[in-house]
Amino acid sequence: MNDQKEIDWKLEAERELARAQEIKENARGSMIREAVKAEARALGVIDPDIAALAVDRSKILFDETTGEVLGAREAIFDLHARKPLLFREHGNMNPPPPRRTTQDLLDQIHKELGIK
Repeated sequence: MNDQKEIDWKLEAERELARAQEIKENARGSMIREAVKAEARALGVIDPDIAALAVDRSKILFDETTGEVLGAREAIFDLHARKPLLFREHGNMNPPPPRRTTQDLLDQIHKELGIK
């Protein structure tokens, strides 16, 4: 009888873990979608909901440690190149500035302070 209880307990734990993973994935997807929509609004997309569906999500990352969505702005610039009619302004958009890493910032500070 104890063996059956242990099996039942393990199955229930696996189901709970699967539910928690699903909730986590849904939350991550919602955060990415909202970040894309915010960038879309800021960059003049006519319908941010359409933009959220049309962007290439393979270039968008969610940083688990900071909760930050990375690459949403670049994805909107890419969308503009592919679907300019989704934007209020159909002309050329300036590409986003390259993201600076922490190491880039430290190198700049060291250079300015004369530290090697």
